[in-house]
Amino acid sequence: MEDINKVSNKNASPLFYLALSAYILQGTLSSVDTNYLSSLCFVCQLVALASLSLKLIIENDAFEKVFALAPAIGIIALCCYYSQMFPLLWLAVFVLAGKGIRFRSAALCSFLSIACALIVAIMLLRTGITTDTLFYRNGVERHSYGFTTPNSLARTVLICYISYLCYVYPKFRIIHYVILVLIIGFIWTVTNSRTMVALSILTLLIMLLSNRIINKNRARIFTTIFEVIFIIVCTYSILAMIFYTPSNAIINVIDELLTGRMYLNHYYYSLHPNSLIGIGYYGVSFVNSHVAYQDSLIVDNSYCCLVIKYGWIVAITFIVLSLFVFRKARNEEYIGPAILFFAIFAIAGYSESFMISLSTNITLLLFSPLLYSESYNSFDSISSKREKHENYNEKVRKALTNGVYLLK
Repeated sequence: MEDINKVSNKNASPLFYLALSAYILQGTLSSVDTNYLSSLCFVCQLVALASLSLKLIIENDAFEKVFALAPAIGIIALCCYYSQMFPLLWLAVFVLAGKGIRFRSAALCSFLSIACALIVAIMLLRTGITTDTLFYRNGVERHSYGFTTPNSLARTVLICYISYLCYVYPKFRIIHYVILVLIIGFIWTVTNSRTMVALSILTLLIMLLSNRIINKNRARIFTTIFEVIFIIVCTYSILAMIFYTPSNAIINVIDELLTGRMYLNHYYYSLHPNSLIGIGYYGVSFVNSHVAYQDSLIVDNSYCCLVIKYGWIVAITFIVLSLFVFRKARNEEYIGPAILFFAIFAIAGYSESFMISLSTNITLLLFSPLLYSESYNSFDSISSKREKHENYNEKVRKALTNGVYLLK
């Protein structure tokens, strides 16, 4: 019976990767500023849903989990229904269907899907279907290149490259550093997205420190540091949202740096302060309001967003699960790309809400091994076929190097 389950898991994994690719593709295309892609996005959602359903049916263990966790799934579905926001429901389904999957394969799916979406966006811009809407902040011109906002463009480009870095981690070459530096220059000069530049610099730091300082020997130290930072960011975000006081000079300075995000967090929370299952919440982003001439604005802080949109039940559950992720990583001495970028995105969640959506944060798949008691080191392992290929390339490289040395 065990062998049968292993075979079914292996055969069903491509269904998960197909679903993930389709979901990330539609998520990225939905940030392109046009209605022409709505039908394609709907088809992608159908493909994702059908693939995930089939994988859950094939795998007995996963199917049993669905029934065991039916009340929790029902609560998440109810919260998503009230908020009319469904990324967390999608995340729950992907986590349930994520038994036996590999993070590196998921990262490759993310990279290819976002790259395809970027090519589509460029084609639409070049053909005139979308336009380069200009945004201004303190007199600085910001380009969107067919995306809904400059931040969306910057986020898409950076997440695409981070997905690739997760796939090749930790074997970085000079070209990888050069490309990231070029991306930082692009983000700053074209979109002027400060959060994405900061995230890029953190990514560069991770690349420089990987395998030298950040390694298995120091896994417990770094995962503990990440957990403490996560707790501080979450706690401060939620407390500042509840007890925001504009009369405080320090709070005012921080709020100004965050372009009024702290005020908006407090304002929307004060409308429905004790919502357990979320509220219907519509609007455009703060930067987008200047173009759309609307008063309704989206709260960008991920943790405040969870409380306001989905309610306290989902928010607390998400935060507790994230703490379990850090503790599981520490206990298993896992310090691979999944937990590193999970931590970085958690920090970025202070000023951006993209970290709670799987289409922009594949490290949320760390919830799945947590559910099925699978090892994070296995979850992040390189496939045997790829490992053989890399070993072969390494042997060829050494042989060529030795040959050149002998010739000298």
